[in-house]
Amino acid sequence: MSNPVHIVSQIKLPNNSDNLTITTTTNISENIIRAEVESISVNSRSVTYKSEVMKNFTLRKSLTNLNFDDLQVEIDPEYLELKDYFIYKAIGDRKLYSSLCISDLSELNRKYDDSVKTKLYSAVILDNKEKIVQLKNNKIDFENVYRANSLFSKLEENLYYLCDELINVSECFEKEVIDNICTERANAEQIKKMQIFVSEILDKNNEPMMRNIGLNKDLKIKYIKLAYFLLNFKGFSNNMISYQGISQNLKNHLTRIISLRNTLVIYITEWIKFIVGDLFCFVHLLEGVEVDQNFLSNLQIEYTNQQAIVNNKVEHELIIKENSERISSLMIEINQLREQFTFIQNEYNILIEKNKVLVNQIADLSDMNSRLIYQNDELRNEQIKIITDIEAKYVVYIEKIKMEYDFKIEQYIIQIKEITKKKEELEVKYFLLLFKIILLKF
Repeated sequence: MSNPVHIVSQIKLPNNSDNLTITTTTNISENIIRAEVESISVNSRSVTYKSEVMKNFTLRKSLTNLNFDDLQVEIDPEYLELKDYFIYKAIGDRKLYSSLCISDLSELNRKYDDSVKTKLYSAVILDNKEKIVQLKNNKIDFENVYRANSLFSKLEENLYYLCDELINVSECFEKEVIDNICTERANAEQIKKMQIFVSEILDKNNEPMMRNIGLNKDLKIKYIKLAYFLLNFKGFSNNMISYQGISQNLKNHLTRIISLRNTLVIYITEWIKFIVGDLFCFVHLLEGVEVDQNFLSNLQIEYTNQQAIVNNKVEHELIIKENSERISSLMIEINQLREQFTFIQNEYNILIEKNKVLVNQIADLSDMNSRLIYQNDELRNEQIKIITDIEAKYVVYIEKIKMEYDFKIEQYIIQIKEITKKKEELEVKYFLLLFKIILLKF
């Protein structure tokens, strides 16, 4: 018999909006869950699934999780060789930075005419020494790694193994939301083991020690795991992460999953409640956009059935009991507050009397200030009038001087013209006289 599960989520919205609180209670017995699962279970041998999770769940989980305890995952199940090469350019169905063994690489090169671009795990590690140093010195924020790992665990508990359609929804959530938060998923213990391993393989100059790795198979596998992490983790200081679209992806996921809960009521409803809690607010904060309160308010989150009504009744009775006890406690606090209020009221009355005196003083000062302002305005107007009169007299005087000056200038010009004319006449007479003198000589 399982205990009731209380889920209380409070989302703080920006711009002083009201908080949206979602409170739910579930009490799902093991028999009910088993019956729900059995009612939708299918024979995987006779059904062709469209979701990759149902077909390759175990393999994909081992590849996406960083686990230094699981060393077998880096061995190719077909060739039984270590997958110590990494794809450096996506080709065919092989994704960027996916790992493969030497035999698989040879087959791939034959298929694509030796055009497969790869790097050995040791080259990857040597190319990413700066990232390794960051790992050693614990300069990376692994919060998103842990959160992604936690989200993935929650995803397994609620969606996987239900049906092919539901798992297809899960794949979209993992790709468009979790992977946008962080492509790597690991708990704190595994991150610590990786950091310890990094500290062990770096020399005093922070150079990776790469000699004789092939003599120790387990050691080589750990090097390969480190190389995979260095290629895929985007949380290093020199990387820029874009979270654009993650909020819309989450909303798309919510809309689609609600359409399926008619047949998967229990699991789907619990998953919805989980998403619209801290995760919904978190991904909006991660992207730097405002929480979409209208979107949340339009979602149909609760599903009502007979079992839910019974559970709600029990919950409400418990809440009433707790509230009664709380009321008794509050009444005691109210009596204490009344006594404090009486004391404060007396102090307040004293302050009111003092305030009245101050108000009267302020009124007197205000009257005095008004009189001073009036006197100041009269003085200012008188000064303006004096200045205006002076300016008018100055303008008349300037105009008179200008007219006298212009008249004298005109007189001077006439005199200059007369003098010039007389000069010209004298010059003519001079030249005539000079000409007569010359004639007389000859």
